[in-house]
Amino acid sequence: MTAGQTPDTNPTKWNDVSAGAVSPGIKSYLSAVTGSNAIATGAITDGATALTKTTQMYTAIPGAFRKTPMVMHMSYTDSDFLINGILNTYSKYTKEDLEAGSYYLPLSNKLCLVKPATWMSGSRRIILEPCDKSGRGQNLIMGVDLLSDINQIEVIKQAYQLQLAIKFALGFQISDLEAIWINDQV
Repeated sequence: MTAGQTPDTNPTKWNDVSAGAVSPGIKSYLSAVTGSNAIATGAITDGATALTKTTQMYTAIPGAFRKTPMVMHMSYTDSDFLINGILNTYSKYTKEDLEAGSYYLPLSNKLCLVKPATWMSGSRRIILEPCDKSGRGQNLIMGVDLLSDINQIEVIKQAYQLQLAIKFALGFQISDLEAIWINDQV
């Protein structure tokens, strides 16, 4: 399956699936990010444009936020472009410095951590949000209802097969629409 495929559009890829989406995805909430928080970067096609556009995106945020730690989420495709742009521009970096999983955006005073994410695969969107000291974003929220130790998962035994169901609430949200920035790519 790929992004955007549903049981209605690609029924052969959804065997034994009868439920629709359990909640609106984060993409539906990102569409609410508008105005000065939606930064026009244009297409990122190589290392030079990746470095220029990500720096442009970081410098477009208000000064008050540039004093706090930020995390920039992007796909591995855009991260690879950015790594190439950094290596071609700044001699102090090595490939090993940048491929360790996450790295700091140059000229951000080590306040903008770039984190490529598998959940961004297939997207050219770049998301910039405040983060804590460990680099964990504080604005994109995914939550489930709490399962405590007193809850039990019961297995219903049948001949040669198991029926298993886990029921929980799932939701996505953006905590503060004024503290999140996205680029214009999808």
